[in-house]
Amino acid sequence: MTSRAMKKQTPWRGGPRPAGPGLAALDVLVGFVTISFLEMRAYMGSSALRLVQYPVKLVVMYFLWRAVTGAAPGRLGLDFDTLAAYYAISILIGQMYSFRRVAAQTEHDIRTYAVDLHLCRPLPYWVKPAAPMVLSLAGYLTLALPCGLAAFTLLRLPLPDPERVLAAVTCLLAAVPLRFLIWYIIGLSAFWTEETSGLANIFSWVESLLSGMLIPFALLPSAVATVARWLPFQAYAALPIEVALGLRPPVEVLGRVGALACWTVLLMLAGGVVWLQGRRAYQSGGG
Repeated sequence: MTSRAMKKQTPWRGGPRPAGPGLAALDVLVGFVTISFLEMRAYMGSSALRLVQYPVKLVVMYFLWRAVTGAAPGRLGLDFDTLAAYYAISILIGQMYSFRRVAAQTEHDIRTYAVDLHLCRPLPYWVKPAAPMVLSLAGYLTLALPCGLAAFTLLRLPLPDPERVLAAVTCLLAAVPLRFLIWYIIGLSAFWTEETSGLANIFSWVESLLSGMLIPFALLPSAVATVARWLPFQAYAALPIEVALGLRPPVEVLGRVGALACWTVLLMLAGGVVWLQGRRAYQSGGG
């Protein structure tokens, strides 16, 4: 391989990759973002549809809640601007990544016996469904901020404080491993069921409700809202959105991140057990 070809492969032109943990981490981040944008360019139609989804959903929810708040002013406990800002952020979070793809990929590999090919490789199998998620998140983080700013500007909503935005983003990123593990375990259930769409559909609706992505906790029955606040799903949407909008203090994110770490460790152990038991059932069945 020529030196010119090597320079084209690295985002750092004019020399070798930088040394030091900080620059090395930046190098990896630049590489992920570059690959993410190359993937978007390769699938322009799909990427364009993803970008169009955000304004379309935003406009629909805008007029829906405009009608609701106009029909029952003051009865919801949230004014229209707060609801509009809530759903602008909620829809933007929904564009982060379709974690359901993790379950779909895992199920597909189990059903087609492709999982056997990965057992001979040095990396564990879960790296395969995790890799596209990491790439997608790298591209998403570079586009989310300008899209959010554009939405708040068009809707003439007050911009959140940078400190609150940082706390909200921290909460969202801390919840990513948990979300991945849950959907990964759902995909692993294909070792026994072969088909996971039913379980995925049910959990998708439960997750949307208990995370606050579908309906703000303030509009839920008090008993349901209380249960939802004790579960880790609120870190997906309700907590970061409410922190960003000033409805809850940023310090709550610190406690929630600690709880998320505990949940993540438990699900890592559970995922390991499900994987081992699934492999046994798989091999005993002739897989």
